[in-house]
Amino acid sequence: MSKGVMNGDPGLGEILQLLAECTRFSLRLLLTVVSGAPQSFEDLRRFNGVLHPTYKDACYARGLLEDDREWDQCLREASQMQTGTALRSLFAVILLSCFPVSPEILWNKYKEHICDDLRRRLQRLPSIRIMSLMMKKSMTMACTS
Repeated sequence: MSKGVMNGDPGLGEILQLLAECTRFSLRLLLTVVSGAPQSFEDLRRFNGVLHPTYKDACYARGLLEDDREWDQCLREASQMQTGTALRSLFAVILLSCFPVSPEILWNKYKEHICDDLRRRLQRLPSIRIMSLMMKKSMTMACTS
């Protein structure tokens, strides 16, 4: 078992799942704009007679991925149903694989969702817990004196 899996951090399986979510997002985007009745998934990747290797590439060819709207929508949808841990992994995948135009805007918009479980996770660390208890004890002593 890898160190990441043991301490609750996302493992390879979760990252691969998030990559699959990016692929599904591109597929859904194509399904909303491709007119006519595509006969196959390959037809969705074809644009102007060119068969693109991925749904994401087909979205770029169609001009659907010019800005960060798709990553904003992806993070918005994911923030409604994913934990902070999963959102951090998704955000990392978006940064490393999707090359958003303005990652700082995405971060500022979704940082509360991305970090929503960090306080709880940090409190589980022994040194943080000890410091927290010491601070509570100091505050209690200061209030009672």
